[in-house]
Amino acid sequence: MSNKWLHRMQDIHETVEVRLKIAQLLKNWYLTHRADQWRKPNKKNKKKVPLIQHTLEELEGKE
Repeated sequence: MSNKWLHRMQDIHETVEVRLKIAQLLKNWYLTHRADQWRKPNKKNKKKVPLIQHTLEELEGKE
């Protein structure tokens, strides 16, 4: 995930729609498989989860 999807989600050359879709899919994955870590990320996910949350907040207004 870190090497492909997070980088693509942050890529400013990617369209807003694609970046937002990636962030939504990652959020859904966390809520399905790691719901506790979505609310309180562990050491491994401490950087990933806030990045996804920030991207969703930033891009949802640009749709």
